[in-house]
Amino acid sequence: MYKKLIITSIALLFCAIVFAQEKKDRWIWPDEHKKDALYLHVDLGPKIGGGLAMSTNPSFYDFELKTGFAYQIGAALSVHVTHHPSFGLLGIGRVGMEIEAIYSCLGLNSSIDMMNISCLEIPVLIQFYVTPDFQVEVGATPTKFLNVSPKYIQAGNVVANVGSIQGGDVKLSLGACYKTLFGLAIGLRYNLGMSELAENFHSKVSTAMLSVNYMFPLIK
Repeated sequence: MYKKLIITSIALLFCAIVFAQEKKDRWIWPDEHKKDALYLHVDLGPKIGGGLAMSTNPSFYDFELKTGFAYQIGAALSVHVTHHPSFGLLGIGRVGMEIEAIYSCLGLNSSIDMMNISCLEIPVLIQFYVTPDFQVEVGATPTKFLNVSPKYIQAGNVVANVGSIQGGDVKLSLGACYKTLFGLAIGLRYNLGMSELAENFHSKVSTAMLSVNYMFPLIK
């Protein structure tokens, strides 16, 4: 299921980029004299971020998993439809959408060693524009676990084979973002883990991330 979600999200991202590159007219209705015309904005840009990774302890034994550092790198595509600029604040268009492709590395401190999880994340977010520059966002983040290291972590006489953890998660994502006029965007997001890492390792991983991305207008 996770593979299908990720493939579908990547396909949507690719199609949106192709559509934006082929779109020659920035107006849905290309009549600049119509004040009720819609104005299409499509932005694409790289994204980096850092923050905290948090995990619940497995129920069968206490590995003393503690908060660790997380980082991410990837790209974001933003789509936003507004009214004619003459509408001012009333015409900003309250709803937009953002799709991202992110590589993340999450570090969790255990009682003996640090557990590192690398994953591919495809956030799909609905953005509500409070002002033209500030928006709040909510959505889902399909996540595919790529690698876990070290292969084993130990607490007392208990050894867990975390290297065999595979699969994924669909996190619930909530956040806010401030976008400047020259393309720089700063965002804060909390991703709540909804699925356990494995049947024999009942632990859910969540993250709190601060990110920066620079958005290039494809259509403005």
